[in-house]
Amino acid sequence: MIRRINQKKAQVAIWVILGVILVASALTFVFIETKTDILKPIEGETAFDVQTYLQECIKTDVEKTVDIILPQGGFIKPKNYAVFNGINISYFYDNAGYFEPGVAQNLLLSSMKNEIKNSIEDKIIECVDKMENAFERQNSRIEFADSSPPLIEVDWGPDIISVDVIKKMTIIKQEETQNVEKTTVKIKSPAYNLAIIAFDIGTQEAATCNFEYVGYSLTYPRYQINKFQMSDSTEIYIIYDTKSKKTMNLAVRGCAISPGLP
Repeated sequence: MIRRINQKKAQVAIWVILGVILVASALTFVFIETKTDILKPIEGETAFDVQTYLQECIKTDVEKTVDIILPQGGFIKPKNYAVFNGINISYFYDNAGYFEPGVAQNLLLSSMKNEIKNSIEDKIIECVDKMENAFERQNSRIEFADSSPPLIEVDWGPDIISVDVIKKMTIIKQEETQNVEKTTVKIKSPAYNLAIIAFDIGTQEAATCNFEYVGYSLTYPRYQINKFQMSDSTEIYIIYDTKSKKTMNLAVRGCAISPGLP
């Protein structure tokens, strides 16, 4: 009998200990959740941060533009293009005549950068206007130095696109003020990398009518390059970035045998 009582007491003690552990765990969880909420910026604080606000606003537009221009050879609306798999792919160059080196039709790198800038410029101006309203809704205020639209500059490099929004403004929230002259937003993107490869392909094709794409892929395994020959002497290069899963297409034409020759 005494043993049974002791066993029951032991079982009760175990359940009590487990209960205490569960309660303590629950309280710890609640505390962590509460602590996390405290550490997270509230909506007003996020809106007060110009960098964060513009980052979220600009990032989407840049990524959308890049997703459009890469498959089309670097342009929003290609003017001289080949159609491959239902996609209009801009020619890097057109051969001026049979057996003659190709003539570059566009400076690909500068053209692509301008395409990105022209595509996002109006949207960034709209974004700045919306930012002003968002600050006001959070009991903050923006005072612009003048009424002119922001100046937009776009630059890029390996795996990055950089957008400068140049606009003098003062953000006022309660007793705190912040002066801003330029905000730089950086977006991860392989656009520059792919443009460099496309440029190399185009210039070598123009000079030698050939590009060793198999060897290039072996040397730089991050990029997989395939070439397709079309019936009109057009060659389509498909450059795939295994890291970002993005693809850039390129069309070149030239080095064809003149009509009438065997």
